[in-house]
Amino acid sequence: MSAEVQVLLRAVREALTIPLPALTSRDEASYGRLLQARVSDVRATIDALLAGGVTPEVAANVLHGWTTKSPVN
Repeated sequence: MSAEVQVLLRAVREALTIPLPALTSRDEASYGRLLQARVSDVRATIDALLAGGVTPEVAANVLHGWTTKSPVN
């Protein structure tokens, strides 16, 4: 596996690694919204890769940037 693909897979893992919420409904709702946004970001990244619009390196950088903009609070 190329280094670019490894970096991309790490970015996907980082994007989808969200700690489980506390037991309040507010925390669960926040968790759900964040997870939904992150999954959407990952799907968009994969779609761009499959369409040949970006390299794995660019996709990883974009995904990492999106993840950084929506940190786990």
